[in-house]
Amino acid sequence: MSESKFDDPQPFDSPQAIRAMNERQAKAAMLMQELALAGLAELRQKMQQGLPLNLSADDIRELLLGGVRLELAASCGPKGDLPKKVN
Repeated sequence: MSESKFDDPQPFDSPQAIRAMNERQAKAAMLMQELALAGLAELRQKMQQGLPLNLSADDIRELLLGGVRLELAASCGPKGDLPKKVN
């Protein structure tokens, strides 16, 4: 029987597991935001052309908010500290 990534004996709360999770979440968040922005652009273009919309404004808003939330969670680190403001 082959081993899966879930058979890894590394604990879920190890620094390596947390780092890998943060990286996955940051990548997913960036993709979600990219898709949401493309959806917004598509929605705007279709609205301007009077075409039917494939995405609702609520769908796009939720996708964008989800991506922002996920990116923020990934950038806060394991303790949930907010990133420091850079001046």
